Amino acid sequence: MKRIALTTLAILLGMGSFTIGNSPVNAAPPGPPPDIQVVLSLDKSTYYPGDPIMVSVALVNSGADEIIKKEWSNMEFWLLLQFFDDKENIITSDKLRESSTFPPPSRVFPDGSGMLVQGTLVEILNDEWNVGFGPFDAYTYYPLENRSGHFRVKAVVPAISFLIYEQTNLGVKYAPRYPTDTVKWNGSLESEFASFTLIGDADGDGYYYPVAHGMHPEIDCDDHDASVNPGMIEQPGNGKDDDCNPETSDVVIVGTITVKFDLHTVGMGNYPGSTKEPCVGAQVAVFDKFSDCVSGLGFSWHHYQDIWAQCEKVGFSEIDDSGKCNLKVQPGHYYIIGLYDPNGSAYDEHGLHDGDEVYCGVSAGGVESEQTVQKYLQVIVKHGGKKVPGKSKKEKGSELLIIEPEYVEWDGTQEYYPFIFESIGDWSVTTSISPPEGFVADNNNLSEDVNTELKAVQFTITDVGSKWKPTGVTYNLKHKGTKKKIKSNIGVKLSKKLAKKKGLDIFGRKAKKPKKGK
Repeated sequence: MKRIALTTLAILLGMGSFTIGNSPVNAAPPGPPPDIQVVLSLDKSTYYPGDPIMVSVALVNSGADEIIKKEWSNMEFWLLLQFFDDKENIITSDKLRESSTFPPPSRVFPDGSGMLVQGTLVEILNDEWNVGFGPFDAYTYYPLENRSGHFRVKAVVPAISFLIYEQTNLGVKYAPRYPTDTVKWNGSLESEFASFTLIGDADGDGYYYPVAHGMHPEIDCDDHDASVNPGMIEQPGNGKDDDCNPETSDVVIVGTITVKFDLHTVGMGNYPGSTKEPCVGAQVAVFDKFSDCVSGLGFSWHHYQDIWAQCEKVGFSEIDDSGKCNLKVQPGHYYIIGLYDPNGSAYDEHGLHDGDEVYCGVSAGGVESEQTVQKYLQVIVKHGGKKVPGKSKKEKGSELLIIEPEYVEWDGTQEYYPFIFESIGDWSVTTSISPPEGFVADNNNLSEDVNTELKAVQFTITDVGSKWKPTGVTYNLKHKGTKKKIKSNIGVKLSKKLAKKKGLDIFGRKAKKPKKGK
């Protein structure tokens, strides 16, 4: 074997560390790195959808020494690229090596004394040497298809330089793997960064980023969220710039619904005494008027309990000691439902549903930003303790609040129909009642003067024929020489016991017969 003494540099470029004896060589020994320049270039700086991203890598010997390399033409240099997005996340290749992942075992060569030594195949190149790789399409190896924005890429090439090499009689050149002082330097050679822009529609909403493209002249401000683009309407309060317009505020300026919830207790007779107290602890919920649940059920006293149980509450509170609560809502249209439960539980001591809950409701109408809407809820406790939801009408002159039952629940042949008046100023009210066919009232009309006080009138209606329909009501009002007539009606509901006895449902309609086999 012919041994060649060198004063020039020998170098190997590869994919990992090598071993001398049993010790891996990973740390860079003392000495300068080889004078090899790694050059990475792109064919363009901006790529539109469908454009290939052509990458070229070159290794150029910038020094005067001879260079030793090992089969660089077979190296997969696309695995040595590092792509970074604008958040400095690294994007690595998603392809496996076409060749073996593991390097071949070290070759052994006979030295001059007949001993076998481990070595690495090398070859000598002159000082004008350079090697190029590519151009190749980065899309082939890197997951860039569904990305857009600004990117950077560089090549990182692991390298080892040796102090000596040897050559066999057959002209095979190798660098000895031992002793350790044959290694001059171990590390990586890096190219400069190349920057480029990918124009794309990563979220598929038809708007491109970071440059406008296609049919839309506007730029998408978030290409990772299809619900954000210049064609969207800003939805306040969701933390997004939905319409890609910073001047459209995302801050929600809410409105307020103030609910006053009173409990009215009425005595007996045509002109009963009436007292009022706050429904402390009663629950109040806000519902979106246009939600599928509410609109599907229909907002009426027949469905208050179903809406409360089944539909989403967009606001919830309890009545405080003053008899009020405030509910903050986004601009919109709402309904209010109150739940009064005298014993605070839906069940009695035996675990049975006690059925004493009262649900009452009112439309809050439209609520705008920074607007406060005042609404009233009432529960009426009739003589004997029966509780019914109240509804109110407000008349302006000074002010008159008319409170009447939303419905009256029947469990026998006679029921009280109370009407409550609360005024600011002097009002005269004549209340006329028109029961349906089969019912008789003890009076056709009752009159009361109300002057900044609380008054009530009450009719007694008797069932003599049972046409279970609403009862008509007419109010004739006088205030400061002005007359006004208002019409209303009181719904009807049957107790479960009475409904079963009469073969009706609880709303007085003919009960459906169960199908055979049911």
